[in-house]
Parts: sequence; C-alpha cells; structure tokens
Amino acid sequence: MIDFDNLPEPQTFNNDSDGITKKTTHGTGIVSEFFSENVTYIECDEIDLSLLMANLNNPKFKSNLDMGIPGIETIEKNNEYIRMERSALIHNRIVKFEKGGEKEDSYNKLVKTTFFIFEDFIAATGDSKAIKNTMDFLSDILLFQLTPVIPTEIAMLRIPDRFETIENITIDRVKHTNIKKITIYGRAQDISDLDIKFPGYDVSSVTGVMNTKTDERRIKISKTGKISFYKLKDKPLYIEHLKFGHSLFFSE
Repeated sequence: MIDFDNLPEPQTFNNDSDGITKKTTHGTGIVSEFFSENVTYIECDEIDLSLLMANLNNPKFKSNLDMGIPGIETIEKNNEYIRMERSALIHNRIVKFEKGGEKEDSYNKLVKTTFFIFEDFIAATGDSKAIKNTMDFLSDILLFQLTPVIPTEIAMLRIPDRFETIENITIDRVKHTNIKKITIYGRAQDISDLDIKFPGYDVSSVTGVMNTKTDERRIKISKTGKISFYKLKDKPLYIEHLKFGHSLFFSE
C-alpha cells in the first residue's frame, strides 16, 4: 500500500535531441492527481518493453503540433511499464439538414490519449478515438492485433461481490417477456440485497465503493472492459489502481 504522506517528488523530463520527451525513470506512478479517469483495458501478448521502447523512440513517430503533425508527445519507461502520451488527427464528418436538402461538412480534430503499457496488458485513458488510433499504431509495431478486454459473463456476475457497497447495477439480456435491460438504484452490501427476481440476466455494469487495496474508491465497471475511477479528494489515482482494475476481470 502506498504511504500517501511520504510520496517522492515527481520526476521532471527533458527533451532529447530527437524531440521526443523520454526517460527511463522510477517516478511516483501517479496516473491522475485531480480528475476522474475512464480506463480502457487492452489485451496483449507478452511484450518486450525494452524492445518496444527502442522502436517507439524512432523520431518518425514524434509529434510536431506546431506543424500540425500528431504523434508521440512524451514517453517514459521504468522496469514495470511504459507511459506514452500520443496525439492523433481524426477526420469527422457531419451531415447538416438545410433548406433544399442535406449538406455534408467535415473537419479534423486533434485528440489525445495516454497509454500505460505493461508486459501483459495495456491501460489507456483519454479520447476514445485516440485510443483506437493508438491501438492500431501499436498493433503495427508489435506485429499482432491489440483488442479491448471483454470480460466473460461469469466474471461480470462475480464482480458485484467485490464491492463493499453497491450503488447501482445495470442488468441486460433479462429473461422476461417485456424487460430486456434495467438499472437498479440503491445501496446494498451485495447483489442479493437487491432482491433481483428475474430467472436469468447478465450484469452490464456496476457502480459503487470498492477496496482497491490502495484506498476505498468509487468506481464503475462495465462489460465493455472499461473501468471508471472517480475522483477521491486529496488522493491521486495510481498505477496500482490500474493493475487492480485489470485483475478484476480475471479474478476467480
């Protein structure tokens, strides 16, 4: 468990000659100090972090936002993971309804994501389109396809038992003639307290308070493989939270 009263000072990073901010470091492991974070978990084979770091340090992958070129903005590595901030330029199309018919308009939008790359999984925060773009980018470098973590139905049924307090739960694929999906609100110690009478259903998402081994924190877990860690006053979100979240999808 982290001693919140004796945290080391944050590391500072300097640009190397190729323009990418990079350094091998043993930083504080802080993911976010002030904000809630929606974390997308990504499956991967065993990754050689040193080799990947060497490949990512190629100057052709760096960003130059002054020139309108997206790419890797900062990258750092320690013995456990690589932290990479990357921007992507996404082309969006909008259909406008005007007098006389439809008119299509388009624009480019700069979006950003932060990837925490471990040997056996990746946790990503930021814009969803930037996450998808960066998954494709890394897939080309790693030479295998990265895919989001999709927890099994059994794993999702077990997850409510990990909460100290359940605040709401959404169930779908309900075995009922008229109801297919429903969200139940309330405070419960476990799922049995909610007195769900349907003969069969899947758990779509659960929100509540959980002991993360680092702190007690309000989180939301979804069957899409995403976990929302909500802001906790005066306590940052740490790498340990990301690892704990990943373990939830595979715990017995």
